[in-house]
Order: sequence, then structure tokens, then C-alpha cells
Amino acid sequence: MADEEKKYVITIKPASTAEHAARFELSPEQLGQTIEKIIKYGVYERHIPRKQQVPVDRIKEEMTGEYGITLNDTAVKPTDTLAASYFKEETLKNADGTPILDANNQARMYLGATLIVAAKQKGGLELATSLYDTN
Repeated sequence: MADEEKKYVITIKPASTAEHAARFELSPEQLGQTIEKIIKYGVYERHIPRKQQVPVDRIKEEMTGEYGITLNDTAVKPTDTLAASYFKEETLKNADGTPILDANNQARMYLGATLIVAAKQKGGLELATSLYDTN
């Protein structure tokens, strides 16, 4: 498959329910945009299929305060740019995990990358010590 034919697909997951994900295709022109802009496109600007509504709502919740982002298990900043080099070739699969085949009986491939959005946690020791602050 020629590079211009490969599809760039982003899977975006909220950390709170990482088993649920939203998936969407990017145009080659969207490469080079900031990760924050890609996330906003994925959760606000595109048509959201009904089965992706729950993970999209969770992602929005994660983004209400301070949040962190990982791209393919590596921490990134919202201002980092999304380059083609972040994508890896993956096999398109059916719900049962079997590969989807093309007309030549070959597995259909795409270029995929995974983003996870996680709200930064507050509290814990910081909260516990502030409760005892006498100043």
C-alpha cells in the first residue's frame, strides 16, 4: 500500500475508562498540528458516532481541569506537534479480533496512534497536610 493511500487513525481514550475509546481518521493535512488541536477536533469538531459518545464525554470531563496526555505510552505536552512518525502500521480488525481483508485477501492496514487523556489528581498528601496547617 502506498503511503498516500494509508489512513491516519487516532484512538483517543480517557484514563478513567481506558477500555472505551473514540477513533477517528485524520487527513494528512492535519499532521503537524498540535496534539491539543487534534484532541479538540476529535471531541468537539467532528460528528461523534453514538457508540463513541460515552468515551468522548469522559474525555471532556478529564479535560475540565489540569490534565496530562500520553501518545503511544509516552508523556507529551498539548503544544507538541503530531508528526507522521508517531503512527505505526496496524491491522484493521473486526469486533471479534479477526483481520478485515481487502479484495486481494490481504489484511487491511492503517497507520495508528493512541492518545490517553488523564485529569491530574489533586489531594492526597497535599490535601491531608493542608488540613493540619495552623498558619
